[in-house]
Amino acid sequence: MSKRKGSDADIAFAIAGFALLWGLAGPGGLRTSLGLAVTVLLVAAATVMVAMFLRRLVRSAAARVVQPAERRRIEPTLFPEMSRQPAECDSSSDWQRDQRTALSGPLEWSSRLIESLEWKRFEELCGEYFKAKGYKVTMTGLGADNGVDFFLHGDEKSTQPLGVAQCKAWGSRQVGVKPIRELLGVMIDAGCPLGIFITTSSYTAEAERFAAGKHIKLLDGRRLLSLIKTLPETAQAGIFARVTEGDYTTPSCPTCGIKLVLRTATKGEGKGRQFWGCQNFPTTCRYSMPAGSDPTVD
Repeated sequence: MSKRKGSDADIAFAIAGFALLWGLAGPGGLRTSLGLAVTVLLVAAATVMVAMFLRRLVRSAAARVVQPAERRRIEPTLFPEMSRQPAECDSSSDWQRDQRTALSGPLEWSSRLIESLEWKRFEELCGEYFKAKGYKVTMTGLGADNGVDFFLHGDEKSTQPLGVAQCKAWGSRQVGVKPIRELLGVMIDAGCPLGIFITTSSYTAEAERFAAGKHIKLLDGRRLLSLIKTLPETAQAGIFARVTEGDYTTPSCPTCGIKLVLRTATKGEGKGRQFWGCQNFPTTCRYSMPAGSDPTVD
């Protein structure tokens, strides 16, 4: 209780006590009209003081419930990383920058996420999907893939592949007929009855006509997304975690497998243009490609 509240109570009780003494021992006591009037006034004043004291006491108790002395901290259940910062914070704090970075990342499966995957991570996504469907997946590895990114087998013991798959992370650029013809050649070479071409984008009408009737399945980004969403939620979550781990947008070197570095040409006809170059340049790898293009290996 504060000093002010204590003094209010003391004054109220003092007035009440004085009124009682006046009524009993004052000039004429309660027997005179003057004594009676003074006593009534003093008792009324004491009553008002006591009422004010009680009202202030109730307000103080309510304030302690609504506004605790110590600032409450956020205790989120869906975003545990937010628990390390109070609800009120400076807009320029490191914590808020961390939150903006976290929230700008992928939160769920979407066509936009699939389109943003770099080529190597996209291949891994496609392979993980078929693994989740129960197939044995054999990736061809780094370097020239000869038109195939992985083989599909019925089970772990099978040596003869059931199908061949080619993946192209081309953003929104359409796939023409040429890569589909190459895939057919690989199918004939490997003796595979099925060919699967998967892209982040879509196909030209010519490519679709060529694939028709040749046991070649064309999957675009939206179709792949719908197939992924048919998997059990636990399988979807596992694939999502692997695909979005670390840097999943910067292209990898097709020769070394490490992330490329964005550079700017300083001489020649392409001076001023940006390109992706291997981090191992020029010691062990001289691979480079124009920014915005699909990695290729001769």
